[in-house]
Amino acid sequence: MFGIKYKRDIIAYINYLGLDANWCKQSEQGIIAPDTIFLCDISPDEASRRSGFGDERYEQLDLQTRVYAQMQQLRQSDWTVIDARQSEQQMHEQIVEVAQNTINKCANMSLKYLHF
Repeated sequence: MFGIKYKRDIIAYINYLGLDANWCKQSEQGIIAPDTIFLCDISPDEASRRSGFGDERYEQLDLQTRVYAQMQQLRQSDWTVIDARQSEQQMHEQIVEVAQNTINKCANMSLKYLHF
């Protein structure tokens, strides 16, 4: 199972807002744990220079900078970090390689569950 980035983003935003991140994490209690989590990493400053930045409600440089800092604190050593400054093709190739290796590695393993 692959981790869904949005849950981690939600926790980063909740931390930014000063709300209880543990409350948010509890919704994952007992569900199947991801075998890998991808973090497509780019600094907010670099992301802000991309076309379309600011089109969405939360795409404000100050907000993104603070949430990015929260995400870096949440980041764990077993996450697969992809440099999002690369081309889409380069990122795709890295993700496919890690995904295939993860599938092969986990093919005969038992499921793991999240516990906090």
